[in-house]
Amino acid sequence: TLAPYKWAALALSVAAFTLWLHKALGVSPHRTLIVVASALYALVALRRPAWFWAHPAAHALRQRLGDRGATITYVALGAAGVVYGCFGPLPK
Repeated sequence: TLAPYKWAALALSVAAFTLWLHKALGVSPHRTLIVVASALYALVALRRPAWFWAHPAAHALRQRLGDRGATITYVALGAAGVVYGCFGPLPK
């Protein structure tokens, strides 16, 4: 798993990439952040770092659905966010 400072570096890199896409290509920063955040959410669900997987909300979902069910739920939510970011309406 990544150390907390590496997650912070990843977040800053995503923000910089978002700004670059907006300036260079005119891509909406809202869409980019939604897609990247949703993809990272799904990735974190698959990687199962302790800080995410042991969170009380995740623990409660794991108790109800089991590890596989919770993983499928989190990945599905991440995938839905990616689809929304690509094809959904822009926030106003």
